[in-house]
Amino acid sequence: MVLKMLRRRRLPLAAPSAVIVAIAAFVLSLAAPGTAQEWKGKGRLQGDVLDAEGKPVAGAKVTLRPGAPPVDPAAGGPAPITTDKRGKWAILGLDNGPWAVLIEKEGFVRSEGQVQVNEYAPAKPIRIALNPAAQETRQAAAANAAGEEALAALEAGNAKLQAGQFAEARAEYEKAMATLEPANHPAVLRGIARTYYQEKKLDQAIASLQKALELKPDDAESRKLVANIYVDKGIEAYNATQVPEAAQQFSLAIENDGTLADAYYYRGLALMAQTKNAEAKADFQKLLELDPNYPQAADVREFLQSL
Repeated sequence: MVLKMLRRRRLPLAAPSAVIVAIAAFVLSLAAPGTAQEWKGKGRLQGDVLDAEGKPVAGAKVTLRPGAPPVDPAAGGPAPITTDKRGKWAILGLDNGPWAVLIEKEGFVRSEGQVQVNEYAPAKPIRIALNPAAQETRQAAAANAAGEEALAALEAGNAKLQAGQFAEARAEYEKAMATLEPANHPAVLRGIARTYYQEKKLDQAIASLQKALELKPDDAESRKLVANIYVDKGIEAYNATQVPEAAQQFSLAIENDGTLADAYYYRGLALMAQTKNAEAKADFQKLLELDPNYPQAADVREFLQSL
């Protein structure tokens, strides 16, 4: 079977309720970006911006640019828009393909990621939860005798992460861990993992999350994060034609989060490429059970008919 380069839907790397630092990443694709002069089309994007409690965030600035993040506000593309009082936004006239999206609001950690526009399909709302820049750091630090010192380091880490200074952010989080009680370390370790992830240092990100899980084995947030990273590693292996290794990475993702639809989709492709059709069929069936409206659901149903 001829291998096709995989395109990645990167799920949010953090749930909005349990994170010290979160830069929300939503549906990603690795398709090649178009040029700044070719962004106009018939496509539509829409979304909802909420806070950590699920309440609408009005006045959030939404900037879209064709291609991959980071967003360059000076590049060609539509003018930025803001969310209405219900936290909603929508924009028309976008070309097919990947679009980088940046959402900003004072007092919140910004969200940046990439979405796929399809001119010929209805636009599903993109729901993004913004985290207050310091809310959870205050909660973590309040229970510690050295809370003010830890809080200062965590807030400095937040600022550096927002600025894309990942190594510097990591140093601040590590400084905070030195004064925080161990019970609060898993949340900080997730923040450290995100700095590694942004630097594409996937093994280091996994190691940080594994430390968090050693401290708190039932930490669902850390398991979701590590599962997504294993999917990234699997895609790297698959695109390097290391298909058995890719299947193993997708299996590790499923071991950590058995509800991750992406992991079943990609492992099904890897198994099918190895003519392990019975196992591939089981994965595709599980995928449709988890998410009947998965973006590649039509392809999956065709695979099932042929297996």
